Amino acid sequence: AKDLAPLLTPVLKGIVDPLVVTVEPASGKLTFWQHAGGAKPALRPAQVKADNHKDALLLWSATPVDVVVPRAGGGGEEDNAAPDPEALGKLAEDAVAAALGACSAGVVPAAAAGPLRIVDTSSEQPVSAAAPKDCSELRVDFLHGGAALAVAPNPEGLPCMRVRCLVVATAVVL
Repeated sequence: AKDLAPLLTPVLKGIVDPLVVTVEPASGKLTFWQHAGGAKPALRPAQVKADNHKDALLLWSATPVDVVVPRAGGGGEEDNAAPDPEALGKLAEDAVAAALGACSAGVVPAAAAGPLRIVDTSSEQPVSAAAPKDCSELRVDFLHGGAALAVAPNPEGLPCMRVRCLVVATAVVL
């Protein structure tokens, strides 16, 4: 697991005190690690205490999104100027956030097959208000026709590519 630290650095950039959980395939044992970035990234054993969160709520979503981003041209030398990968990643991330932010969201208990309950994103109510009593897991669906379309800005007018992605996210509300 410690060899993963350099690979996790770009993903965890900007997250304060990130924790990483690993699972041993044979035993299913969970191990918590504290990620330290910087010049020499490392994973150190984390000191975590068991805490029985009775009101914890797991939110998860798997949403198809078509991402349109600029790419390098295929013509002459001037067309081959590829966008900076880090900047391109940020553009794509912002475009996906904007596309999903514009969608209405619905939730349904993960264990139930029932109708979606539409969430009022402008409301001040806690997320747990949308969950039935004793529900610990909600599936979140973003409502849109077909796949959501996330288009990154392209001020240079470079040729674009469209890629179908499955955006998967989880969050725990304590």
